[in-house]
Amino acid sequence: MENKQVSFKIRSFVFVAILLLALSMIGWGRPDGGEAGTHFTGTVVDQNNAAVAGASITANLLGTSIKSQTLTNADGSFLLDLARGEYSLTVQADGFDPYSRVIEMRVTQQNETIVLSVKTATATVTVSDDAIYTIGDIRSATKTFTPMLDVPQAITVIKNEQISDQMLSSIANVVQYVPGVSSHQGENNRDEVIIRGNRSGADFFRDGVRDDVQYYRDLYNMERFEALKGPNAMIFG
Repeated sequence: MENKQVSFKIRSFVFVAILLLALSMIGWGRPDGGEAGTHFTGTVVDQNNAAVAGASITANLLGTSIKSQTLTNADGSFLLDLARGEYSLTVQADGFDPYSRVIEMRVTQQNETIVLSVKTATATVTVSDDAIYTIGDIRSATKTFTPMLDVPQAITVIKNEQISDQMLSSIANVVQYVPGVSSHQGENNRDEVIIRGNRSGADFFRDGVRDDVQYYRDLYNMERFEALKGPNAMIFG
């Protein structure tokens, strides 16, 4: 009688162990309460089939707050352990457009390749109507304030705002932005500019007064630089 009881206990223990093993194999008692687990594997690449490392993979079980996350390794591969069901899959990586779609996990092993598109380069250009580089009238040639439209010569004005913004440090730097005017290596250490092919060593004026001394002119206290292109007789009489 005692042997039969021992044998019955052993059989009961074996039955319970087999039952627990079977339940664990079919996913009973999963933390997320889902069905049997599956492996979702794959590779994330760019449009040139190059691996994308460090991409974020997120799978969210539809209708729940359950989600799984991982990152791709150096060769772009990843692995997610998911319960069977439908998921919203999102893939994000720096420099690429986000990738999103719905996947259905119905098999034990599922593998796919995800191709990311390079993010479109964007640039913002701001156009302002603040005319800080323009000037309405001059007096250097006419000796009186005269609208530039009424002066019968071609005139280019470089204001101190532009000199400061472009970090211009000499007359040679300034004339780079003046059409028809170029800089020449002057003799005896002086500014030398060529206006439409003509040397202008004696055609410097400072505040309306001729300034033909041979030296390099500083710009630190200059309000603006004006280049008047035309016959001397018409400009200075």
